[in-house]
Amino acid sequence: MMEKVVMVPEWTTEKQKIKVTEYKEECQERSTWVSKMVPKCEKKTREVTYHEMVEQCKEVECKVMKPVMKTVDVSYTVCVPVTVKKDGVRKVCKPVWIDEERECTVMVPTTEKKSGVRKVMKCVPVIKKTTICEDKGQWVQQACETPCAPACGSCAPACGGCAPAVACGCAAPCNSACGSACAPAMKMVWVPNVVQREVEVTCYETQCTEEPYEYCVTVCKPEPKKYMVKVCKTEVTEEPYSWEETTYKHEPRTCQKQVCEWECVTEKKMVKECVCVPKTKTEEYTETTWECVKEEVKHMVKVCTPVCVEKEVDVQVCKMVEKKIMVPAPTCCAPAPCATCAPTCCK
Repeated sequence: MMEKVVMVPEWTTEKQKIKVTEYKEECQERSTWVSKMVPKCEKKTREVTYHEMVEQCKEVECKVMKPVMKTVDVSYTVCVPVTVKKDGVRKVCKPVWIDEERECTVMVPTTEKKSGVRKVMKCVPVIKKTTICEDKGQWVQQACETPCAPACGSCAPACGGCAPAVACGCAAPCNSACGSACAPAMKMVWVPNVVQREVEVTCYETQCTEEPYEYCVTVCKPEPKKYMVKVCKTEVTEEPYSWEETTYKHEPRTCQKQVCEWECVTEKKMVKECVCVPKTKTEEYTETTWECVKEEVKHMVKVCTPVCVEKEVDVQVCKMVEKKIMVPAPTCCAPAPCATCAPTCCK
């Protein structure tokens, strides 16, 4: 691992001064013209006609209806009931029950056997051929592809520094029997080999077959049948009977009763009546007229005046700050004599 310096954004809050317009309330004196209606009163005289009620008495002739009681003979008719006995013959209906024979058709159920053919579904095994794929591959050893493989005994600055020869895959240290270069690293790789072949497979198929079968059917057949029924019949017979009949007879009668009759009589009487008499008088009255007069009125008014004020406001500011992080260091091959340059090269 190696240490690396990167720039990271960091948000901070700072105080900044800005100019803000505020409104300040002030009181000012203003004058306006107001119209007022001023009354003017004048005294005047006028003649007024009025009516007075005067009571007067006078003699009047009038017709009056007066009741007079008289005795009068009144004739009227009265209905007197009279009961008379009478004889007669009437027809009477009597019910008589008689047995009668009737015929009807009855449906009698019978069971019959019938034969038929029905379709039956069966699962039958069938052998079919199908093609399958098999992978008959094998594992093969291959050399690893390395981005940088420098020779032993030299330093590879392009790889980021030197490293021991054992890291490159050499079994022995550099400048030995291994040679001038490191042996490459090996890896196991699967090489596929897909082969197709035919295989017999047993499948089940549904087949429809016809087979005979017997079934029972219920059939209704008509049969004639006789039965006895009771029938009600009415017989008409004559029988004597007697009854009482009430009749009314009109008889004239007379009686006396008091009758009230009205007679028209002329009478004289004194009647009081009220008469409206017109009279004239002079009276004083006040006449009011209105005049429009303009007047100046002063009053205080509140006014908002703009004022520029400086204020401090919190503002979000983004700044780039240095930060140290650990990252994996690049690997490289380095010979043993390079131990003197290791502190400066391999960092």
